[in-house]
Amino acid sequence: MRIIDAALQRRARHCTERNLVLRYSYASILAAGHAITRLWIADSMHDFLVAFALLLIFEGIWPFLNPASFQRALAAIATEPAAALRLGGLLTMASGLVLLYLVN
Repeated sequence: MRIIDAALQRRARHCTERNLVLRYSYASILAAGHAITRLWIADSMHDFLVAFALLLIFEGIWPFLNPASFQRALAAIATEPAAALRLGGLLTMASGLVLLYLVN
C-alpha cells in the first residue's frame, strides 16, 4: 500500500508541476478496479447464459418437430459401444473448439 501511495504521490506531484490538478487515492483506484471486474463478470455471465439458451433452443428443435425420429435415434445411440460414443464426443468437442477459435 505504501508503494502505491508513493507512486500516486509522485504522479500527483508530476501533474501539479504541469499545472494539472489530478487527485488520486488508493480507495478510488481500488473502487474503479472493482467496478471493472464486476462489469467483466457480468458480461461473461451474460455471454454464458446466451450460449446456454441457444444450446437449449437448438437441442429442443428435433424432439419438438419429430419426436418419433428422436426416440429411434436415442434407441440407436443406446446400442452403440462406449468407444464409438467417446469418439463421437471427442470429434464434437474438437469441432466446437475449432469453430470457437475461428470465430474469435
